[in-house]
Formats: sequence, structure tokens, C-alpha cells
Amino acid sequence: MRRATVTASALAALAVLGAVGAAPAAVPGPGAGEAVVTVRTGGDRTGAQSVGPLAGVRLGLFAAEGDAAPVDPGWGVCVSDADGDCSFRVPDTGPGGANAGRELTVRQPDGGVPAGWFANPALRTGPGSGSDSVASPYVFRTPALAAGNTYRSTADFMISDDYRNLPTASGGVWQDSRNNPPLPAHCGLDVALVLDLSASVGSELPFLKAAADHFTDALTGTPSRLAVFSFDQASPATGVSANHPELHPVSTPAGAAEFKSLYADWTLGKGTNWDTALWSVARAAPVYDAVVVLTDGNPTRFADDAQGDGSRTHFRDVENGVFSANAVKAKGSRLIALGVGKGVEGVSGLNLRALSGPTAYADGGDLTAADYFQTKDFATAGQQLHDLALSHCDNSVTVVKQLVPAGTTGEDTTGAVNAPAGWTFGASTGTPGVGGLPRELTTTDDGTGSVVFQPELGERPSASLDISEVQHDGYELVTKDGKNAVCVNLDTGQPVDVSDTGTADRPGFALELPRLAAVELHGLQPARRRPGRGGPDGGQDLADRRHRPPGGRPARRVHRHRLADRAGRRRGRAAAVGHRAHRLPDRRPGHRHRTGRTRRPRLHVDRPADHRAERRPGRPPARQRAHPRHRAHPGRGHQHRRVPPHRPVRVALAVPRPPGRRTPRRHRQRGRLRAAPGRRRRRPRGPRPAGPAGPARPAARRRLTDRSEPVGCQCRTEG
Repeated sequence: MRRATVTASALAALAVLGAVGAAPAAVPGPGAGEAVVTVRTGGDRTGAQSVGPLAGVRLGLFAAEGDAAPVDPGWGVCVSDADGDCSFRVPDTGPGGANAGRELTVRQPDGGVPAGWFANPALRTGPGSGSDSVASPYVFRTPALAAGNTYRSTADFMISDDYRNLPTASGGVWQDSRNNPPLPAHCGLDVALVLDLSASVGSELPFLKAAADHFTDALTGTPSRLAVFSFDQASPATGVSANHPELHPVSTPAGAAEFKSLYADWTLGKGTNWDTALWSVARAAPVYDAVVVLTDGNPTRFADDAQGDGSRTHFRDVENGVFSANAVKAKGSRLIALGVGKGVEGVSGLNLRALSGPTAYADGGDLTAADYFQTKDFATAGQQLHDLALSHCDNSVTVVKQLVPAGTTGEDTTGAVNAPAGWTFGASTGTPGVGGLPRELTTTDDGTGSVVFQPELGERPSASLDISEVQHDGYELVTKDGKNAVCVNLDTGQPVDVSDTGTADRPGFALELPRLAAVELHGLQPARRRPGRGGPDGGQDLADRRHRPPGGRPARRVHRHRLADRAGRRRGRAAAVGHRAHRLPDRRPGHRHRTGRTRRPRLHVDRPADHRAERRPGRPPARQRAHPRHRAHPGRGHQHRRVPPHRPVRVALAVPRPPGRRTPRRHRQRGRLRAAPGRRRRRPRGPRPAGPAGPARPAARRRLTDRSEPVGCQCRTEG
């Protein structure tokens, strides 16, 4: 194996990245005829460029990389201490000694991890694109040993920043991965989405967002909340203003739409930095049930200052990602890595494994037990996320409670918000042998306004449930289509039949819950605050902030009519003035009025919807008047023909000629012309001849800014 080279910059970075714990003096010094080899072991990331020690790691010295046993069962094995130092004291390294000048291999034997951790015996290296992947054994060769010397992984071997020539360049701190915490076994999750916005995503960006949308939609109707992070060579990604670590309720379609808008306009950057992305998640205040990393490539950067070469994957890029992933899992969050596309297929699974856990997903396997996935496209990844989201929602009924403003009437739920803490629901069953019922649950302050009942059906095909609500003083139930509740099967999207039960003080409904189904209901239907009455939130009335004029319908913006000028630009600016017309200055440079001024009058009119009945008699609507860029169609009037402003226009004029008379010179000269946009030719003096489509327009109706042409002209563009 090629020996690592160390530069001053690598050592300077290591002073922060690896030197955490005991001072160098804690490493035992060599005795007579001895050489000391010491390896620093790391666990969880503790700062942007610092890693905490990991005690209990067992390493061995091997004569060759593939040997089954260490060179010596005594001095050839070490166990890291509380400072993360694992030291070998190699005897007989003096002149003529058996081990003098010997180069040995440091490797982790089977079972060499402390409880709660697992080893990564090989990592994927190679181009960041995923091509030419190599499963590189995680082993390191020592220098030639000489008595009286101490060889450190953080200075003398293992560490390197020779990214061009050494794919196995390491940071000098031995990595091991934490075991992945289990996914909570209940319906409704707090999840952080971590989206890869590196340049390699390319045209697949809409599909990446669609996969995130699909996951969000799957959690809609459950008491779930979502956060979202982005990364390329940094986190947030270069083109993204901020991450969103706060949890957003997605129990309702409105909440889901609001969450999806957070990342809808995100754009791509460059580089892939798993380390910084996961460290952003680890230091966020919320504790997530799961963290889902959606990536299409291997890491090519690490640390918050984007170290690495940005084009190839080395040990060091993956090691630092593992340390940050350990910090995420240390908070109790399950880390699920989804590799999408060819960039993370095959051997790249080694790096996804090191990030999350040792269990790969196999088609048809247990989604909740899988630590990492390798999928062919984002559509498949989205479906897997959808199925994962609902994996613990079998035999469940989610009740989403909302409150509507006091000013609404009937079944109008405009302005509804999720209920706060304090709303109690009870569930019972008439089916014998169903466990987990009766039961009462109360909404919390998590913002979802939801509770979940999960009866134990066993092998029964279905169970009848009766769910009721403890109504609060000062509120009345708002029905939907005359029903107390509206239920939907989340697996199929189909409605579930319900029947109303209960009383005014404790309204309820009954339904049949199929086995393994996940049912979501909005209800009991939103409660409306009676004006002037108190409630669980201290008696404050919910104000409807929408402006409603007399009659109850929201105010509408006056319809705006715009005319198109010859260059295809909009003529007129919006101004809510009813019937009044204003002449506004033309802001386009280069257009001159015939008087020589650099601006011309522009007419802007805002009319109400019934303006057609009020136009001047005998004058056609503006959109039907003759215009130089309109094409005449006999019997059909004129239609708009928009001409891009950057393209020249060729106008062919159809000019009638009296028998026996030559066409006037001015007409022959104007017969075919090319005019750049925005330039006007002077109109010939004298009356305009009549065209085949009808008599000439009266002179009083001519526009000063339009060239006078026969009505029967045809315009075409030339590319």
C-alpha cells in the first residue's frame, strides 16, 4: 500500500480535526529497544472541525494485509483508552532486532468495536461521479520501525492530504460507526429531509423535489412534522439562503403545501459534503425521529471550509461524514441514506453503509429495518419513502382537529387552523377481541392538532370503531356535507363511509376500520368559536383577517386590460382607477413622438367587468381594431400576431392600382422593406389609398405612432 505523505496544511487541519482528548504525553514512551505506534480513534463530531475520542476500540498489527492473526497476540494488539489513543509497544526494533526496520499493517480485527458500534472494513474510493469505484480496505501501513521512536497516526502515517495521488488519504483519526437507532413504532414522525443539491443532480432536480413531495404527501393526514436541509459543498447549499431545521406540521394539505414551498425554488450548486450536511442536522435544536439523506453521489468535500479536491472520494471525505452521522445518531435519530442513480450504485453502498448502518434494503424486504437504499431513480426513491412513512400506520385512525374563525357561517371553514393542546377524543369498539380500546387521547402543543388510535385487530379482517369528542364550551361543531367527520384511507386515497353518533356535548361518528388500513379524518369537523364566548385558549376570539365587503364575498381586483404595441410589449401600467384614463410617459428608450419628443403618450384604462356595454357606439373593442401587426381575415376580423422585439419584420403591402396607371414611386419603394423594431419610417403625405378589405380609415382616427398601411396587408417574420 502506498504510504501517506504529510504536509504542513494537513497537520494544521489535524490540530483541530483530530487532536481532542489527552495531550501527546499521555501516549506511553518507548522503552529500551522499543518503538511505539499509536492510533487516534474517533467517535462523535463535537464541533465543525473537531471529533471526540472513542474508547474500547481494538486494533491489531499484521505482517500482511490479508493475515488472519496479528503478528503477536500480546504487543500486536491494542485497545483505545478514554482519550482515544490505541498504542502498540513493538519490541526488538533496535539495530539487529527482529522487528528493526519492519513495516506492519494496522487493521481492525473482527469484533474490534465497543458495544453499540460497528466497523467499516472497507470504504469506496474513486471519482465522485461513481465511475471506476474501488472498494479500498481500511488498513494503513506503518513506517519502518526503529527503536526509541513514536509513530503517530496524526503525524507520521495514515494522515495525508495528497488527494491527487492517494485515494486512501485519511485524516489520521480511526473511524467506526454508531449503531442506527430504531424507527419509532408509532404512526406520525418528526423527520428531517437532507437534500443533495450538487451539480451532478443536473436535470433530475425536479424529480428530487418530486420525491420529497411524495414523502410529504404520504405523511399528510398523520401527526407528522418535517424539517428540510440542503447541501452541496456546504450546508445550506451555495444557492440556498437557509436551512429549515424547525419542524413544520404536515397533518393537513395546507400544512404540507406550506412545507413544500420551502424548497420549491432551490437551485443546484457544486461539490458533495456529507460531513457539513449532517453536522448541520446534529447541531439543530429539534430532536428528529428520523433523518433521511437523499443523495446521488459520493462525498468529495468535508469540513465547514470545503476541504478536499471536489472531484474524487477519499477516506478522509467519508471519515468526516461518519463522525457527523455519529453525532446525529447520538441524539436518538435514525439515519436513513437513499442513494439514487448510477453515482451511488454497487460499491458505493459501502459509504452509505458507513453513514447509516449495515442493513441494505432488498426488494420486498422490511422497510423499517433497512439502513440504506440504492435506487435507480428519484421516482423509485419517492415511492420507497412513501411506503416507509406509512409503515407504522397499519390499523390506525388519525383524528385531525381544526378550529375556524367565529365570523364564518354554515360549513365554511375558511381560515381553519390546527387545534392547540387540550382537545380530548375517545375511541371504543363493538368488535369482540380487539385490543387497545377503549382509550382517550388529548391533543398536544406539537402543532399538528392530531391524535392517533391504533387498535389491535390481530387476524380480524376489520373492526367497528366509535370515536367521539369532548366538546368545549363556547364552540359549535362545523359539519361537512352534513357529516360530523370526513374520513380517507391513506393507503388507497379513497373515502371511508362514516355515520354520525353521539350528542351535542359529545358528538361522534362510527366507521369500519379494515385490517392494515391507515385512516385519516378531518374532525370531528372543525369547531367554530361562538362570538364572545370563551375557549381553551383563554377566551380570545379567532379573527378572520380576510377583507369581506357587504355581501360576504371577498373583494376582487379590478380586471386590467392591456393593449399590445408594435414591438409586442405591454402598453399601460396597472392603476385601480375604474373608468378614468391616464396618459403615462413611455419609459422605453428610442421611441420618438413625431414632434421630436423622446416619449409619447400612453393610454392606460382600468375598466369594470361590464365595460363592453359602455364603450362608444360604432367603435369596435380595442382588441379588434386594425393594427399594423394584425392579419386580416375576411369575415373574422383581425387577430393579434405577436412579433418578438429582437426579430426584423418584413411587410408586404397589397396596394390597389387603377387601370392604366403606374404604381406611384412611393408605393414601389415601400413595397418591401425591412424595419428594425422600434424604428418608424415617415408616412407619405397625402390620403391613404383604400385597400381590398375596405375603405381607408378616416384621418382623424389614425394613430401618430403607427405607420399608415392598407388594411389588407400581411405581416410575417424572418428568422
